[in-house]
Amino acid sequence: MLIKDILNKAKELLEYDKDVKIRVRMLKTTLATVSLSRRVITVDPRVLYLDKSIILFILVHELAHLKIGTVYHTKEFWNEIEKIFGKSQIQLLEKEAIKALA
Repeated sequence: MLIKDILNKAKELLEYDKDVKIRVRMLKTTLATVSLSRRVITVDPRVLYLDKSIILFILVHELAHLKIGTVYHTKEFWNEIEKIFGKSQIQLLEKEAIKALA
């Protein structure tokens, strides 16, 4: 499955219908970033080698920033993610994503 396919799945799950671009670029301290003004998600190449469920989580995370319109992790932001992943699943997926940075 291509990353664009996973992005489309994440958009569907979040009910986010605006155009979003995705690009792959080396990032020093994170696996992904989002530009709210340009609606661009940038992912580190390491993301491409992760399990699809972790990639989906990362993209849902970044899309939630776009949907809410903030780069901050507000209660509203986490509520959007929790609609898709339960709290315990979020914790597990975050741990797996963090391992990829090591």
